[in-house]
Amino acid sequence: MARQIINTGSTGNDGTGDTLRITGTKINENFSELYSLLGGGDSGVAITSKVSLVDSGVKYSGLVNNTVLGAIEGASKIAILLPDSNGTVIVDSAEQDVYNKHLYNTKIDGDLRLHGVSGTGYYKFTYEGTVPAGQDRNVNFPALSDSDTLVFEEYTQTLVNKTLTEPTINSPRVGTAIFDDAGAEMLIMSPTASAVNELTIANAQADNNPTISASGVSTNIGITLNSKGTGAVILNKVAYSSKQLGVGDSDMSEHTFIVVNPSSPSTYTMENGTTPGELKIVANRGTADATLQSSNFAFGSTVTMAANALTQFIWEDAEDLWHLLGTDTSGPNITIA
Repeated sequence: MARQIINTGSTGNDGTGDTLRITGTKINENFSELYSLLGGGDSGVAITSKVSLVDSGVKYSGLVNNTVLGAIEGASKIAILLPDSNGTVIVDSAEQDVYNKHLYNTKIDGDLRLHGVSGTGYYKFTYEGTVPAGQDRNVNFPALSDSDTLVFEEYTQTLVNKTLTEPTINSPRVGTAIFDDAGAEMLIMSPTASAVNELTIANAQADNNPTISASGVSTNIGITLNSKGTGAVILNKVAYSSKQLGVGDSDMSEHTFIVVNPSSPSTYTMENGTTPGELKIVANRGTADATLQSSNFAFGSTVTMAANALTQFIWEDAEDLWHLLGTDTSGPNITIA
């Protein structure tokens, strides 16, 4: 109902205004509408005493505390729209649950905590560090064709199609192979159950050689290079490890090329080989005879080498024997006894 205006006439007592009855009727109907809107009405219900208008806004009177709904004057006209749905107003300092909300250009100061659907725990997202004043930092998420999962530093996860540029990888575990950028296998890993021995690769400073060494729990460890089928292991240039035997030293076990330098006739003991096909090369660059002795020569018990003589042996593991290689035993430099 629109507000009813009482006609008071043009001048006092000119007889053109509303009668007392009409005036009273308008007054009653206006009050009736106000009472209905404010919680009272013709039914005899008293007008509410819980809600009132005050200078600071609309006051809701409670049993103990009052709530005032107010506003701060803005720099321009402000429209606040309530959604077409039941719910609770969200305020800045109360702990509340928020559902089905879309946040645009939202600034979050402090930690972001995401609670799971069940349980009492939550995920806490924290920025570690201080952003310099006036310098924003962006965290960009890729455009995905399907759902995906974030990667965390202490959680076991499988990464697919990642390109790592200059990564620092500590103690990586490689599954089956290492591939080139075209997806072809470059290096295949063949793990051994309960392995305790391995390869150690070391680089080197200028004018020194990098090394590939056998290492592990075992005391004596070799390195095996296998070709496939009738293929061969091709070496660009070969040099053997060498040792010069000094006075009283006869240990030849860890080297291939042995140099002796006797100034008087001397005898040296050759240890048994440890690997089938093991090669031993002995050179006498001294001024006197050098005699090699072993209980496992295939041809005798001693080989005597004159000065500047060189002889070679190869180990046969099946019979535990050293065989003489490529030497004319009838010549003046080598004597077999």
